[in-house]
Amino acid sequence: IEDCEKVSIAIDPIVESKMQGFNGKYQFEVSSPGANRRLRDFQDFIRFSGRFVKIKTRELVNGRKTFRGYITNCDPATETFELEVKDGSEKLNLRYSDVSKAHLEIDMGEVKKS
Repeated sequence: IEDCEKVSIAIDPIVESKMQGFNGKYQFEVSSPGANRRLRDFQDFIRFSGRFVKIKTRELVNGRKTFRGYITNCDPATETFELEVKDGSEKLNLRYSDVSKAHLEIDMGEVKKS
C-alpha cells in the first residue's frame, strides 16, 4: 500500500497536467495486482513456487479441470511443475502449456490456523 501511495504521489502531478482542459471527470488510481494475482507466464510459477493457487487446465486431468493447491518443483528447462492438491489427495505433474488459467489465492485453512 505504501508503494502504491508513493507511485500515486509521484505520478499525480503528471496526470493532472495532461488532464488540464479535459472537460470530463476522471479518477486516477494506483493499485497492486492483489491477493488473486494472475500468473501470466512460467516465470510467475517459479516466482510464486510454494504459494497456493487455483489452476484451470485445458483438458481433463484425473476427471476434472479445476484444481487448488501449492506449486512445487518448477523445472524451467521443461516448463513443468508439480501441484500439491490442497486436500492432499494427489500431486499432479503438469506442463505450463496444459494450463488455461492460473491465479494466486489465499488458503483460508492456513489463515484460520494463524
